[in-house]
Amino acid sequence: MSVNYRIRRVNNKRFPEEKPSYSVSLVSWHNTNREEIAIDMSERSSFFAGDLTGLIDNLVLIIADELAMGNTVTLDGLGTFSISATLKDSSRDPNRIDGKDILLNRVCFKPAPAFKDRIRRKLTFRKLDPEIKRWR
Repeated sequence: MSVNYRIRRVNNKRFPEEKPSYSVSLVSWHNTNREEIAIDMSERSSFFAGDLTGLIDNLVLIIADELAMGNTVTLDGLGTFSISATLKDSSRDPNRIDGKDILLNRVCFKPAPAFKDRIRRKLTFRKLDPEIKRWR
C-alpha cells in the first residue's frame, strides 16, 4: 500500500513576482485504531485480541503517568516519548514565575532509527489526481 499525497502551490504574498514553490500534503484515508492493532497483533502471536487490547490500554496509561512525572519513555525499537512546556505569559518577571504559569505544550515522539528505517524501506507514494480524484 502507498501513502497518498497531493502537491500544493505555495504563494509568496510578500514577493508575488518570485517563482512559486510547492509543498506536499499527505492524504490519509484510514485511522487504524487500538482494536485493529490488537487483532493484527493476535494474528502474529499466541495472545488473544482482548488481552492485547488491555495491554495497549495499560501501556498508554503508564506512558502518560511517566510523562506526567517528568520522565521520558523509551520503547526500544519504537522510539522515545517526552513532553515540552511553555509559559502562559512570557513577559512576566522570571522571579515571579511558578508551576501554575507553565503549560503542557505538546507530547513529543522521536522515532528509533530502526523504526524509521523500517518505514522508509516499505514506503511508497501515490499521487492523487486533483481533477478526477483517481490515483496515478
